[in-house]
Amino acid sequence: KHPGVLALDHVSLDFIEGEVHALLGENGAGKSTLIKAVAGAINLDGGIIHVGGRGHQQMTPHMSRSLGIEVIYQEFNLVPTMSVAENIFLGDKVSEKSLVDYKAMKTKARDIFKLFNVDINPDAMVQDLPPAKQQIVEIAKAVSKNVKILIMDEPTSSLTLSETERL
Repeated sequence: KHPGVLALDHVSLDFIEGEVHALLGENGAGKSTLIKAVAGAINLDGGIIHVGGRGHQQMTPHMSRSLGIEVIYQEFNLVPTMSVAENIFLGDKVSEKSLVDYKAMKTKARDIFKLFNVDINPDAMVQDLPPAKQQIVEIAKAVSKNVKILIMDEPTSSLTLSETERL
């Protein structure tokens, strides 16, 4: 829906489990539009998005998430005044014990951080973390939802060279 611009005309991409891809192009080339289409943030005028062997003529954010697609945008989607663990599991029930099981959230957050070999305190306030660790918290949120396709929109734009290498 870009007046006077034909976006994503005859685009075809295939991804296989375990692959890592980088999508490069000039400003206005359609990278963000493609991300929004896969995430269900915009409606398609045509075409089909195939995920897991099934074709979808339209994608909604709910459908995208239910298919295991998570997007981390340039602007972090974190609540600065909440803890790391609370941000990772915001809106998710992590156990059957109670409405909010803080102990289970912290344990699961620590387990995810072990996968990345990073030391982030689940009790830390997000606002106190440097950008690189906030990015890892965003990734941890996706991993906690059993993500199958993780799309990161310019994940290194606000990071230093050493933070980028660590990421």
